Amino acid sequence: VDIFFVISGYVITLNYLDIKSIDQVVSFQKRRFWRIYPLHFVTLLFFLILEILKLITYYFDSLGVSSLFVANDLSSFVSHLFLAQVITGDAISWNIVSWSISAEFWTYIIFAFAAFFSAKDIKKYLFISTLLIGISAITLSIYGFLPANGLARAVYSFFIGSYFFILFEGKFKNVSSLITFSLIFGLFSIAIFSHGEDSSGINFFIPFFAAPLLLALNGSNQNNILMKFLNLPILIYLGKISFSIYLLHNI
Repeated sequence: VDIFFVISGYVITLNYLDIKSIDQVVSFQKRRFWRIYPLHFVTLLFFLILEILKLITYYFDSLGVSSLFVANDLSSFVSHLFLAQVITGDAISWNIVSWSISAEFWTYIIFAFAAFFSAKDIKKYLFISTLLIGISAITLSIYGFLPANGLARAVYSFFIGSYFFILFEGKFKNVSSLITFSLIFGLFSIAIFSHGEDSSGINFFIPFFAAPLLLALNGSNQNNILMKFLNLPILIYLGKISFSIYLLHNI
């Protein structure tokens, strides 16, 4: 998920850093909303139906479910409906994985205003990004990488991805395969030795491996064995539907 936030920061900065008016902020946010909300809404309705079915089976005593509408209550449903679950403290409810979609949505808003207030002044944008990375890092160091702190988690990785794109895009041309595989090995090492989401620890380093890996891949020669692998039609197809897979996999 953190790598996804880095990718998002990289791609969104590539395409939308030139926001310079409130109308563009609104237009940008509308496009982001319609990209993520329809499937989120459908999966939320599915979980509502599932909860109702659990209630029916409870009355017939066929499952003995005792946690009906506890975490999945009306207030948390409304939070999910408005993509506010990472703000209201309802991240661990309904379609749990959608906490990251909520975090992403609000991070888009923060980015749009950061770009707007920077007015295409790269130094000003990097200054705002540094503040956001610092504030989110402090929050994560205190509370961990749990979904409840999803907004800080998204802002941290998103703006590091953005930061690397601005500072180093074009400087990672024809990077050796050894560097690329070393970055991948670093990410796998973090996954193996971290203590999950409960603590921060080496999780802080995920975007610092993921961001240069993106730059390295973007600047790689197409004959790079990893690029050949990533360009396999089946992987490109899975990439196109990855958002849907992610939102549906909990179901």
